[in-house]
Amino acid sequence: MKYFTCLFFMLITCISFAQNYGSLKGVLIEEFSHEPIQYADLSLQLDGALVAQTSADVHGRFLFIEIEVGNYNLVISKLGLSPLKITNVFISPNELLELNPIFEAGGFDQDTIVFTYTELHEKFLKQKPPISKTPCSKRQLRAARKLEKQVIH
Repeated sequence: MKYFTCLFFMLITCISFAQNYGSLKGVLIEEFSHEPIQYADLSLQLDGALVAQTSADVHGRFLFIEIEVGNYNLVISKLGLSPLKITNVFISPNELLELNPIFEAGGFDQDTIVFTYTELHEKFLKQKPPISKTPCSKRQLRAARKLEKQVIH
């Protein structure tokens, strides 16, 4: 009888703790092409503090499990895209919330710098190299000319 009573209270304790967790899953989609966004970083924040992190897979799918019940902010970021912040994501007890955010691919991250070929060509390749007045041998001169042809072509 003692064992039955002890087992009963342990079972009740486990069930009561299990009711305070929920899960969140979804798929990240690009707005115009409707293609999944691969390998984006996702983080759940509660009052500005990081609670959980995960990454999307090759199909854009993500999953957060055993998240305490509460109202969270979901921050999604990927290099080359503007970060997306979704507020008031409510995790309910014993439920799997499905959220499929849609990204606009038009915005670039502020840390991303894009150069076109013409900008690079004008800035770096049209500059004349500094002239060295150090004497060199014919062998060194031939090697330098050969290397110059490889770089130009």
